[in-house]
Parts: sequence; C-alpha cells; structure tokens
Amino acid sequence: MCCIFIFQYVRFELSYDTFHHNSEQIYRLETTIYGEGVETRYANLASAKHIVDAIEKLPEVENQSLFAKYGAVNIEVEEELFAEFNGIAADAAFLEIFSFELLNGDSEQLLAKPNSLVITNSTAQKYFGSTDAIGQSLIFNFQDKKEVLTVVGVLKDIPQNSHFYFDFVTSEDVFQKMYEYEINEVSLAYFYMKLSSNVLPNKTEEKIQHSYLEGPSGEFGNKMFHLRPILDIHLNSSSRGELSVNNKSFFVYIFVLVAFIILGLGCFNFVTLATAKSIQRAKEIGIRKALGAGRLTLASSFLVESILLTVAGLAVGYLLVWYGIPYFNEISNKQFGFSEFVHPNSMLLMLGAVLLMGLISGIYPALVLSHHKITLLLKNVSKGDSSGSLLWRSMVITQFSITLILFSITSVVQNQINYIYEKDLGFNKEQVITIQNYLKGDKLQEFKELLTKNSAISTVSSSSYVPGVSNTSGVAQVQIEGSDSKYSFSWVAIDPNYFSLYGIEVKSGRNITSEFSSDSLNSFLINKTAVDVLGWDEPIGKQLNSFGKDGYVVGVVDDFNFLSLYHDIPPMIFVVEPELNFQTSIKIGTSEDINISLSYIENVWKEFIPGTAFTYQFVDDQYESLYKSERKAKTLFSVFSMLAVFISILGLVGFTSYIVQKKRKEIGIRKVLGASIKDVLLLFYSGYAKLFLVSLIISLPLIYISVKEWIKSFSFHLEISPFLFFIPTVIVSIVFLVTITMFVVKNASENPVNAIKNNL
Repeated sequence: MCCIFIFQYVRFELSYDTFHHNSEQIYRLETTIYGEGVETRYANLASAKHIVDAIEKLPEVENQSLFAKYGAVNIEVEEELFAEFNGIAADAAFLEIFSFELLNGDSEQLLAKPNSLVITNSTAQKYFGSTDAIGQSLIFNFQDKKEVLTVVGVLKDIPQNSHFYFDFVTSEDVFQKMYEYEINEVSLAYFYMKLSSNVLPNKTEEKIQHSYLEGPSGEFGNKMFHLRPILDIHLNSSSRGELSVNNKSFFVYIFVLVAFIILGLGCFNFVTLATAKSIQRAKEIGIRKALGAGRLTLASSFLVESILLTVAGLAVGYLLVWYGIPYFNEISNKQFGFSEFVHPNSMLLMLGAVLLMGLISGIYPALVLSHHKITLLLKNVSKGDSSGSLLWRSMVITQFSITLILFSITSVVQNQINYIYEKDLGFNKEQVITIQNYLKGDKLQEFKELLTKNSAISTVSSSSYVPGVSNTSGVAQVQIEGSDSKYSFSWVAIDPNYFSLYGIEVKSGRNITSEFSSDSLNSFLINKTAVDVLGWDEPIGKQLNSFGKDGYVVGVVDDFNFLSLYHDIPPMIFVVEPELNFQTSIKIGTSEDINISLSYIENVWKEFIPGTAFTYQFVDDQYESLYKSERKAKTLFSVFSMLAVFISILGLVGFTSYIVQKKRKEIGIRKVLGASIKDVLLLFYSGYAKLFLVSLIISLPLIYISVKEWIKSFSFHLEISPFLFFIPTVIVSIVFLVTITMFVVKNASENPVNAIKNNL
C-alpha cells in the first residue's frame, strides 16, 4: 500500500506540464538582474517590449506568448460583487502554446477580439450554472472603471499537474484599459515560447542576450536572459516571482528512495519469514525428496508459493489504497481518484516490482532447503554454512542502516521545517492583515486615519510590498556619488508607519516623516546589508542616485527576512513613492480584537470604495503558504519513513527471534555448563553491537551527504550537528536492546534439557 501511494505521488510530481502538446519544446524566458550588490533570477520579465519584438524575428521560435497576472478583480453580477484573485490577461497565442482542454468555443477565435473572456468550467458553473456560457457577459469592475467582457470559450479546469493555475483569461486589451499600460510594459509579465525541435536553447539565449545589449536598454547591461524548460519548472525552479509554490526535486527523489527501501525491507522480512517457515517444514521436504521429488521441483514450488503470496499482497494493497485515498489526499494536498492508482503504467510497474520481489524472496529459502540431505531434513535439522551466516549478518546490518538513515533524515527534515516557523524573521507578522490599495493621495490618507480611530487597530501603513509573503520585490539601480559602479538593490516604497507597524528597528539615523517635506523628494533608507555592500562606515547623509533622482540616506534599518528563507537577505533601499503603494497593512491590537476590527475595516472600506468587494489576507498565513510544499513533504515523508522504520524494526525483531530460536541448543548447553542469563545476554549483545557499529559506519556518511545539499538550499538553516543523529541512534539502540533481551531471556529461562533434546 505504501509503495503504491508513493509511486503515484512521484509519478504525478514528475508529470507536471507534460499534458501540453510538444511540452519538451516549450520554454519560459527568465531574467537575471545583477549588479555590484545582488544577482537575482526572476521568473518574469521587466519591461519586456523590446525583447518581445526581437524574439518575434528569431526563425527558431515557432510561437510565443506573453501574459500577466491580475491583482484582485471585482466581477459584478446583478449588482453583487465577487472578488477574483486568479486571473490573467494574455495574447491570442496563449492557448496555442498551452494545451488546456477547450470544452466550448471556437479555438481559432479565442482571445483575438477585444473584451474577450475565456473561463474555466468551475467559473462557468459559479456564474452561469453550466458550461454553456458562450456569448454570456460579465462586468469587470476595477476601481472606477467597468468593462463588459464576453465569454468566448470555456476550458476544462486546469489540471492539478500544471505549474500555474487560473480561473479566467482576458484578452490583453482589457489589461491595458484597466491598468493603462500594455502587458509588455509591466514588470510582472511572463513570457513563454515554443522552439523548433532541432534547436539548442543556449544558442537562442545568446541571440536574445545580444538583442538586449543592442537595444535601448542595453546601455545598463544589468540583465541576463535564460530559457528554462517548462518541464523543469515545478521541481527545480526557485526563481523569484513564481506563479505558484513549487516542489523540490529532493523530496521527490527521497520518496523514490523510501519506496524502494520499503520494497527491500519487505523482501528481507519475507525471506526471513519464509526461511523460518521452511525450516519448520523440513520433515515435509524430506518426505517429498524421499518420494522422488527433485531439487528443481522443490525449488519451483517454493517460488510459486512466494509469487502467489506477493501477488495476493498486491491485491490487498490496492484494497487498502481504495480505502486510504481520502486520508492520503488530505496529507498530500492532492485530489487523486482510484482510477489514477490503477493507471496502466502504474499497474505494470507495481506488478513487475511484486513479481521481482516474489522471485527474490523465494529463491533463498528454496535453494537453502532443497539441497540438504534427506536424513538431515527428516531429523528436522537445517545445517548452517558460512555463506548463510554472512547473508544473515549482511541483512541485519542493512536493516540497522536503513532504520538509522530514515530515522535521522526524518529528524533533520522536521527540525528544519520547525526552524523555519520558529526563526526570528526580524519583523512582526502576527495580527497583521493586508488589503489591496485602490486609493491615492488625500483619499488614502483619510482612509488610514479613519481606520486608526478604532481603538482595536494600532497602526496602518501603505507600501508597495509586504515583507515575508512573496518571493519577489522590485529591483532598483543604485549609484553612489563619485563612482561609476552600478548596484542592484531590492526596493520597497513605504510610508512613515511601515517600520513601526512591522516592528523593524531603525538602527541609525531616522525614519522618514511627514515633518520633513524633503523626505518625499530625496530621502532614502537602506538596510545593514546595503551598508556592507556599499562599504560605508558612516552611511547617514551619504548621497546616492536611484529611481531617477539624487537623494540622501537618512536612516539604516536592521536586516530582516523580506523574502523566503530560501534567499539571502538582499541589500534593500526604501523610498517614498506614494503612487507605488499598492498594499495597505493593518496591525490589530490583540487576537480577541480581530473579528471586531475586520467588521469595522469592511464598513470603512465600503464607505470609501463602494464598488469593490472587501477582501483581506493575514500576513502570517501568507508566510506559511511559502513553505506549503515543505510542510506537505514533511508530513508525507514522516508518515512513510516511520512506516519504513516500523517495518525495519519488525524485520529485526523477526531476525532476532529466528536467530535466538536457532541457538536454543547452544543456549541450553551454555546453561548446563554454568552460564547465567546475564552471560547469555552479554554474548548476544556483543554480537549485535559489532553489527550495529558497522551499520553506523555505513549510515552516518550517507545521512550527512543526503541532507547536506537539501538543507543548504535554504539560505537560513539549522547547523548539521552530531546531536541530530544522536537521538535517532539512541532510540534505535534502545529498541533493539529491549528486543534482544526479551527473546534471549524467554529462551534462556526454559529448561536447558528440553532445548537440547528438541534440537537433537
């Protein structure tokens, strides 16, 4: 059952975006912006117009599409407002490159006409009650603008294994009418292209880079362009501005390892059980040999029994899967149906694995007993040999090693995820909500002042970006006085309340304030990392140029994790640009005040922005969403690895029981010769201690290597120390000491005469 679940999960993760026609030819154009201070790769483009025009002329590009995400869009239906957050605007080529299934509509006309709207099946059901929505209209409300859009197509809901999702797509002219600039002029546009099948992507990259350097922006020379295969995005991209939260290839490969470990453990345990049972059937085998059964006949019967048992186990496994799918979907955050588990490829893989497992598991006991002499078999004696002893030792070492490796990796993964949630980010995200900002100038100031009149609301601030809730920010060119060097800094537009609301300390100098009129014109704040990058000892009062204006540093703030913990803290510059403050953050006093505050905020919202639906998000919830894949993987990995550990422990218990049972005669003789139970225990302890030491020597380097690269993918991570492996080692040691003690004491306590007599 475990392997079936794991293989389905892995198959699904590896299938992302493969449903697109010729998906291996589709690439996303990404941008790396670099300078003296920072080098950052973005999934989207910045001011893409010139590059888009240049790419159109490349002969190897068969097709290309540019699209941008909407913010919150309000849809008006019979005077009722609905907020939609998952929409995009795209050109006519969008549905030519991407193979999203069309349920209704003319595939030749989609998105080609002005005010066109393509919606998904779920959106059609939501607003029209059926998928027969062609020709229907929806009113899009954006601030004081309204556009009537006509539905020209209905798509099947976006597959789960797509690296981006949407509920609707508008023609690109709608975006221009709402935001007053074209898609290729915005910094959050995403560009995809389909290359000819015989083209080398790196050659196309070189042509694109050359076009940029020769174009109007080439004088800055601060961008590099990269083509990322669409099939590579979900598991291997950590670019800023991703369309959704990606998974990590580390987790997928570790799940594959766990699945094979579980299969291997099943084989080991089955061999142990089959061998023990076959020894109990020694007399039966002796009689069959005496009656003329050959070695091949006996071996074949063992193999057939073994294969039938494993096939029966597979059938039981699928039955358990059928019952367990709801629970698996809950912990994996997927929506699998049973039909996906019985996919022909999955069935063939599992059947092949089971048949192989049956063969491997049946071969050893078949060969061990079928070659013994009839006289030994009829006496119920299995004569050991050195090769068998070596095999048993190897299997015990393997079981020990697997248990230690899985236990330790699980411990590291859990500790790192806990570290993420418990780390001091350098800012306060609790009891803070964010709303999209539709107001400007005096209206915005009046809105904020009215909010703070409520005693439950402590602070209100407007800004361009909110810390810790996304993997993107603006990038600004910074140049200091008297230097030709250009630096690339992350920038955030703020107001005077930004740092106090988020609890970010101004370490030196001062904050911006309305008391100084110059602050809105030529004042900047920077963080400590920026000071280090610029090499300043006394930054206050230093002159720099950014945002097309000369200004002065008035303050330095403490470093804080503006981005996710996968990224280093970048050099940052904070500017006063009210027109760029698209977010409003509201700090609520206590958790008890949240419901009252939300009701009050909604009433104020309706007073100022009556034609827009009120929506909000909690900053701490947004922060947790950045690590959704890690949290999901942690749960899955913990469940399956602990099951594997449990199976391994059962196997070792079986080994111990079997070996102690084989040594009953030896234990009896030692007791007759005066050995105590303590002496017998020490004998077994010493034997297992040697095997355990060998397994430690094998497993510890493997553990270190396996977790080192993953944990280093976080810019902020816990240190890999021996203590992380010490606790799993101690726990495993205690479990097996108890197991050995239990079986040895049981056998050593019986009458030695009976033990010796029964083994004659």
